[in-house]
Amino acid sequence: MSKASKTKKTLSRVDRFRMWIKNFASNIFAGPYLPVSLTIFFVLTAVTNLAVVLMSQPLSYWSGADTGTGMDIFGGTLTYGPVTLIALGTGYLIVGILLLSFVNYRWSLVGWVTAEFAHIYFIQQTLNGCYVSRWIPSISEFCKLIKDVGFLMPAVIFIGILLVFSFQPAEFSLANKKAEKRVLSFSGALSIVWVLIMIGGVLWSVRKPSFGWIPVEVKDKPGPLQDGEAAYDSRRNKIVMFGGATGYIGNNQWDYKNDTWEWDGQTWTRMSPDVYPPARLDHALAYDENRGVIVMFGGLGQSGRLSDTWEWDGRTWTEKKSRDHPSPRSGHEMVYDPVRKKVVLYGGYNDPTFYNDAWEWDGTDWKWIDLDADAPAASVFALSYNTDKNFAFGLLSGTPGGTWKWEKDTWTKVYPNHEPSNRSSTTVVYDPTRKLFFTFGGIAGSDPTDDTWTFDGTDWAEYSQGGVHPSARSDMTIWYDPFRKHVMLFGGHNGSTMYNDMWEFIPAEK
Repeated sequence: MSKASKTKKTLSRVDRFRMWIKNFASNIFAGPYLPVSLTIFFVLTAVTNLAVVLMSQPLSYWSGADTGTGMDIFGGTLTYGPVTLIALGTGYLIVGILLLSFVNYRWSLVGWVTAEFAHIYFIQQTLNGCYVSRWIPSISEFCKLIKDVGFLMPAVIFIGILLVFSFQPAEFSLANKKAEKRVLSFSGALSIVWVLIMIGGVLWSVRKPSFGWIPVEVKDKPGPLQDGEAAYDSRRNKIVMFGGATGYIGNNQWDYKNDTWEWDGQTWTRMSPDVYPPARLDHALAYDENRGVIVMFGGLGQSGRLSDTWEWDGRTWTEKKSRDHPSPRSGHEMVYDPVRKKVVLYGGYNDPTFYNDAWEWDGTDWKWIDLDADAPAASVFALSYNTDKNFAFGLLSGTPGGTWKWEKDTWTKVYPNHEPSNRSSTTVVYDPTRKLFFTFGGIAGSDPTDDTWTFDGTDWAEYSQGGVHPSARSDMTIWYDPFRKHVMLFGGHNGSTMYNDMWEFIPAEK
């Protein structure tokens, strides 16, 4: 074959390839096109997906145009703000509409089906967390149904029905043109109404909830912390928090802290005393109302379990020496008894001993309290004092566990109809405004929990909190805040993550 023939054959192949590309490109953008009803459905599911994600964001996400840190559909961190998210969603919507409107149905149908299944999957994943229920608590039941049953199969059936009724012979044109126009007009009107509902839902979700768990945004606050202990100084009107740990460093050692922080209802202030106790966790604090000082005892520190006593007067820490005192321990609790006018300590442990002893502190000496022999052993448990009726109330862990009342040096087990599961590493506080004891989270079995309970003196009631609430955790600091008249929560951990978020719990008014 001559050189000219070879060149001509090569040019012929190139021309055929060019023609194929031309025809292929022409066919991509040539009719018939996807029915308008499918494009409308794409718009609705895309807008719903974006709206559900926006409605699920914490309130802090809306604090700045692009500075808030949100939560993605899988519960991870969303690092870009609402303006960026809305812009990306709008861009995706515009590109999708253009492709579905101008690309041949054989190609656009593949993209449509893929997009619809992605939208439905992402909507379900977001609703599984039910974070939207912070502003409509009743929606939590719907979310539970979605999580238990799901709607992937119903969605598949609906999409199949939509495809059957959308594709008609003669290039998808309905025989009755008037009927077709009526259907499209009706679909368009419904679509506009639905989009307006989604926009309204997003705007409503930005509002601060009036009850339930509400995140509290504070600029300067302690870093991530577990086992920080707090007590309220009623003379100085300050919550005082000391110690805790910022993480486990191995070898049975923690990154113990010896920081002293004070909270005035709006601001955290780190104190800088010249003298302060050794760093520790799992200790106990109580405010001595008679003497006007915060009392601290024991805990777990770098050298092991401690048996030292310290007092905070608002300016400095002072170690108090006593001939007799409780043995070294951690996981104990302390409350102020206004009848005795003394701080009272109970329980705790020092491997392998779990204590059921009680002591009182008068500012000079510790004195052992003679209790019944069958007083329950208690460690890493929760104890609070009812200032209205003068008795201590405990939610004990392990064995014997359960709800207990301590009055006149006698422990009595209470048998309510409902009760939180057996748990450790949580806190019970008394809300004098609503006359309720309150607890959240802790470790049940081997897992941290995220449930909220209140006790009215007769029975426990679990608060149906929906999606927005502190994540599952233990060893958080919980206190009743007399400034805000609500229970507050700070920090804690869930085994892998340490927190320094703050929350305020406002019960729904009956």
